[in-house]
Amino acid sequence: MTAVRNLVGTWFPVFGSIPAWAAHLVFLAALTRYSCSVPESRWTLHAITAATLAVAVLATLLSLRLVRGGAEETSPEEPGRLAFLGRLGLLIGATDVLLIVLEEAYVLGLSGHSCG
Repeated sequence: MTAVRNLVGTWFPVFGSIPAWAAHLVFLAALTRYSCSVPESRWTLHAITAATLAVAVLATLLSLRLVRGGAEETSPEEPGRLAFLGRLGLLIGATDVLLIVLEEAYVLGLSGHSCG
């Protein structure tokens, strides 16, 4: 049970936004041409953005909880390591959230133009 707790409580907050961003990028790349051919399906691009953004924001917020719950970052004890991992998760999560939002801006810009 400790391994599951470590996975959910520590590693998902730190690295959970990376697969969310990667999934977002892959789904958009795969569905962009299809959404040009079938404009009624364009809502799927927005739904994928909402789902992956929710996962990335959740991971980032859980990283914030690690930072607040941890001790001084330089401490070699477990709370210090968790604070460091929380800060790393905040950096990774903020970057991934920004990338997902920027990719959604591309989708919004695409909606007004005909596909070539």
